[in-house]
Amino acid sequence: MLAGCGTTVPAAQQGGYGSGGGSSLVDGSSTTGASAGGTTSGLDGSSTAGSTAGSVSAGGTGSSGTSGTGGATGAGTSGTGGLDGSTSGVAGTTSSGGGPANSAPLKVGVFYLNGGNQVISSAFPGSSVSFGDGKREATAIIDDINKRHLAGAHKLVPVWIAIEATDNDASRQQKCLGAVQDNHPVALMAIFNLTEGLAKCVQQSSTLMIDVALGAGDEHLYSQAKNLAFSPSQMTRDAEQKLVLTLAHQQGELPAGKTVGLIDQSDDPMYPRVMRTTVIPLLKSWGVPYIEQSLSSGSDTSGMYNAVLKFKTSKVDTVVFSLGSGGIPEVLFMQSADQQQFRPAYLMGDSTDTNFVGSQAPAAQIKRISGAGTYPLANVQADQYPSSANERKRLAVLNKAIGGYNSRYSSLTGTLYCEILYSFAFVADRTAGVITSSAWSQTFHALGSAYQPVTTFSTRFRPGRPDGASGYRALGYGAACNCITYTSPVRAVPAS
Repeated sequence: MLAGCGTTVPAAQQGGYGSGGGSSLVDGSSTTGASAGGTTSGLDGSSTAGSTAGSVSAGGTGSSGTSGTGGATGAGTSGTGGLDGSTSGVAGTTSSGGGPANSAPLKVGVFYLNGGNQVISSAFPGSSVSFGDGKREATAIIDDINKRHLAGAHKLVPVWIAIEATDNDASRQQKCLGAVQDNHPVALMAIFNLTEGLAKCVQQSSTLMIDVALGAGDEHLYSQAKNLAFSPSQMTRDAEQKLVLTLAHQQGELPAGKTVGLIDQSDDPMYPRVMRTTVIPLLKSWGVPYIEQSLSSGSDTSGMYNAVLKFKTSKVDTVVFSLGSGGIPEVLFMQSADQQQFRPAYLMGDSTDTNFVGSQAPAAQIKRISGAGTYPLANVQADQYPSSANERKRLAVLNKAIGGYNSRYSSLTGTLYCEILYSFAFVADRTAGVITSSAWSQTFHALGSAYQPVTTFSTRFRPGRPDGASGYRALGYGAACNCITYTSPVRAVPAS
């Protein structure tokens, strides 16, 4: 779950956290009880390199169109639509990319959460963290898209899919399939990270899913839902680990012969799978030994105690996580480590929610965190990365319709809905003819850096890739703010 709460996890609640069989929150993890998670250069999302954004036919041929926004133009002509990357045209006759228009309404299935705030308040009484009203947020954004023709001549028509905070992955899959069978949407909009159940839903129904949450799925899940499931502003879990570990290795933080501690949780196959397919092969290639410990769930405090003891006696001084629940297991692990006077270095990325961990874990543990992030909502406090021009513009839409959106943390879901809906519309606007899963997918893969994101620094949509985050910043403890902050300007994510 996404979180930025200002309290620690009550001991009475710790046994209720996990990710296997209970409630579902925005990171796609589940809990059986209460749960909560909760100065750039060039690539901050306020301007992008001007790659062309012509419309793409179902056959995959792109027409020369307009540049994205703000930045240098590519082969196309300069756009006039500002931060949307759209150009001024005659609605209903041509798309902004110059392709033939198709004005058929587009049904989009929109997931929203019931009971999330009650879950937070039960674990964190008095917490100001809020999920917001998902239906109102999505409605405001869809109204803006339709009013300004951001999906070309298409009108987005929402189909609402309620998810309860007590739903597990099987329940989400069942509701997903039910919505597809009953309403036949062209795409699903999810604020839960990709899971086995959601991947099976889109695979079985051949329905698009645009998914933005705290953490993405791993390469296996996107492969299972190939050309159907997309996270336009995120990195897959494998890509995230590769980025964090490669940077650490280049900086001499993972020397050969020095043992690293690995900790994952076994109630979701994705977490140990990322260790075995990405983390362990990287460490082996560098001659770095490791000790792997598995938790039964994100709330397995006895397993955490034993892992700390094992790591301490084995002289481990660096720990890598592959866990769910948006920072909660990491905080519990660090609390146990501090109690045992074990203070290793921690290598962390987007899915570990360093912003939440930095506000909850013991001070001596927080000072040992370093890594890399592409996702300010999960990385740092609002004052450590003020909103980009595009994020401010999207928050203004929510403010006008609902009110109270002062920063990305005013609602845990507000900017997520902005990203999934505006990115879907952006691609649809540039897709010639009938919007199908195949046509939308082909257009997505051809757009390069044309789309300006809301929740990350920059994007690059590439053939064969379901994820789009293309800029990162190093992060770590900052003494001036006594928090996790960015320690580098935006840099390009190395090509994989």
